[in-house]
Amino acid sequence: YDESLAKYTKAFSMMSFNPQNFRETLEATNNIAIIHCKRGGYNVAISWYLDVLTKVKAEFGLYHAEVVNLLRKVGVLTIKIGDYQTCLEYFSTELEVRIEIGSRPCDIIFTKRCLGDIHRRLKNYDESLGYFTEAIDQQQSMGRSKTLASLFNAIGVLQINKGNVADALQHFENAHDVLKEIEGNNDLSTATTLQNKGNAYYAKESFDKAIISYRSSMRLLKKALGDDHEEVLGSLSNIGKAYFGKSLFDEAMQIFELVLLRQTTSLKDDSLERSKTLSSIAEIHLKRGSYSESVMCY
Repeated sequence: YDESLAKYTKAFSMMSFNPQNFRETLEATNNIAIIHCKRGGYNVAISWYLDVLTKVKAEFGLYHAEVVNLLRKVGVLTIKIGDYQTCLEYFSTELEVRIEIGSRPCDIIFTKRCLGDIHRRLKNYDESLGYFTEAIDQQQSMGRSKTLASLFNAIGVLQINKGNVADALQHFENAHDVLKEIEGNNDLSTATTLQNKGNAYYAKESFDKAIISYRSSMRLLKKALGDDHEEVLGSLSNIGKAYFGKSLFDEAMQIFELVLLRQTTSLKDDSLERSKTLSSIAEIHLKRGSYSESVMCY
């Protein structure tokens, strides 16, 4: 990365921004920003994008196709650093410009989806639902697709956040129906939907139904990603939590010990997921009255 970054930066320094070569400048900026992102330097990448965004706006004005593309890139990166309030401003401006310049419906839908997600993270649930609903209304007019299923899933997750589990389940069922129609019920998007259904059943303490959904999701994940992938282990952990909810502590312990064994070979000792598994095992020891074992795990 260092060598590539040095060459791209040198090439950029030799350019002068003007209407004739601005696309070359954008390409160079994008290459530099991508390398910084690969190294985890999201703030540095944002600075590069903002610098060229200022130049593009000064040259062409706000209502320009390259402006919305840069706004989106900055918005996505500000999500990665957790600055949701700032990225809300970028995506709001992007949506305004896209509508004004007549961007493709799919681009407008994506921006609304992003705004819905950001508002959900900020717990602005009414605003979030408004953007998701607008996006779904537009997407449904374009036919059944993974994007439509994803939007149903997004509203379902939002409804769980609001405590409306019945509404959440209905949206997850809608998503599942769409995916069965277009993918034949054998896709990673289906695995995500089944995982969401399991979470909804878990939230209403329907643990048996949650286990069925989690197992169905895990089968698809294992087929696509392998036994030791973090998403497979996450699904397996959810099954363990459901058994714990049923007070079936032996079954839950067997699952969490299996998850811990696989995490030990694939994750660092200080990984967050491994810590969560140890905490789950500690809770089982606590329920059994094995206080010393519980303390050791904690």
